[in-house]
Amino acid sequence: MLERLQNWPVQYDAIVMFDADNLVAPDFLQIMNNKLTQGHKVIQGYLGVKNPFDTWVTVSMGISYWYSNRMWQNARQNLGLSCSLGGTGLCIDMPLLQEMGWEATGLTEDLEFGVRCVERGILPIWAHDAKVYDEKPTSLLISMRQRLRWMQGHFHCAHNHMFPLLKAGVRERSFAKLDAGIYLFQPMRFLILFLTSLMMLLQLSGPQASFMSHVTSLLPTDFWIGVNLFLYLQMPLALFLERANWRSYFGLVILPLFLWTWGPVVLQAYFTKANNKWTHTVHKRAIRLDQIHSR
Repeated sequence: MLERLQNWPVQYDAIVMFDADNLVAPDFLQIMNNKLTQGHKVIQGYLGVKNPFDTWVTVSMGISYWYSNRMWQNARQNLGLSCSLGGTGLCIDMPLLQEMGWEATGLTEDLEFGVRCVERGILPIWAHDAKVYDEKPTSLLISMRQRLRWMQGHFHCAHNHMFPLLKAGVRERSFAKLDAGIYLFQPMRFLILFLTSLMMLLQLSGPQASFMSHVTSLLPTDFWIGVNLFLYLQMPLALFLERANWRSYFGLVILPLFLWTWGPVVLQAYFTKANNKWTHTVHKRAIRLDQIHSR
């Protein structure tokens, strides 16, 4: 489609990208237009979940997105850093796209394009009020398969861009490029969080084998409890700030179980990161936009 647009008789100022099943807020284009007239070139809209209360998996994904939108994306926008592109709800200046080309080579083409923008000194920005809603898988197996594809693509992008960004950030004294390079370390962060929570459970489980006793004695139990509480309590804070539906708070009980599933997903992605085959995630949930606002 991007290739076809170059040959169309009508020339456009920008394009927006959506998944076919997405629901989009009525003022989305107006907000994007305002951002474009302010001189921004790449804009990411708010990523909402269309079906957060279907199953325990979708409510866990919903909480994860509420957290990411408020405590990660919006916070980074406030700090003047690059936001991460989510593949849908995305607006790109057409002249910039024609200059750069899409040139997607991995399974996470949105991430790759955003990183290439930062390398050029163009920071994708976050539009918190431009909302788009995406359907999430209802079963754990399908969700893990989808997240495996995301992580495989992330490892692929990190392999190609992480160290060049870190070097450019140091050489040019560009905190934005340094930050983008650190962000590509994200899959390893999931492993660190997984191991951190594992260490806490080992500390609390009672008598241990001599080797594990030596490992867990490096830092006291209170340290591991404190780290996990600090990380976990950001979730209800994000729900409060995002004014999420009251039912979402019940999902906090099972959220740790869902977060633990990231561990095996990231491990498998690391050992299969050479895989570049895209797998389809079935979307079949029919919901109207007014139903989302009334849920």
